Amino acid sequence: MFDNNKIKSRKSIHHFWCFWSEHQPKLQSCCLRWLNGNHTFVEDALSQTIEKAHEYFLKSEEEIRSPLSWLCKIAYTICIDIHREQKKQHLLCEMATNSPDLYFFSMFESEELEEKIQRERLLENVYLALDALPPDLKAATFYRFIDEMEYTEIAESMNITEENVRKRIHLSRQILRTSFI
Repeated sequence: MFDNNKIKSRKSIHHFWCFWSEHQPKLQSCCLRWLNGNHTFVEDALSQTIEKAHEYFLKSEEEIRSPLSWLCKIAYTICIDIHREQKKQHLLCEMATNSPDLYFFSMFESEELEEKIQRERLLENVYLALDALPPDLKAATFYRFIDEMEYTEIAESMNITEENVRKRIHLSRQILRTSFI
């Protein structure tokens, strides 16, 4: 059995996993108590605890005299941090619901439904216009803009000159412009 009272200065990953697996059930019950039975938060707290403990264990030269109390201290600090974060979120939600005349801005912009529909229609029309191109223009256009090939690569794959590729791309652009005017 693993010695609970003292971990020798010769540390290894095996030593860490031995005492972690021995104390993990007790830690989990403590975290459940500290986080009011919220299993999702407990999982987060335990994963953060194991990460911090493992990192410290391998880097530190100090002896850990009481592994359970050491792990509990780390877990407790993380649980308190989770409580504080949840309290901030709860206060922000309360403030937003109690003050409907205030505006709260997100870091992300959302697209208006009309803009989304308009963008999807435009994209659909582009695909229809591309499909309506003559086969030689269509192939050159797809190579250039979909496959992002260089003019020389397109010329080689189509067995035509580079000038001919440029002309086909130019013609397809003109056709596509006129179809959207």
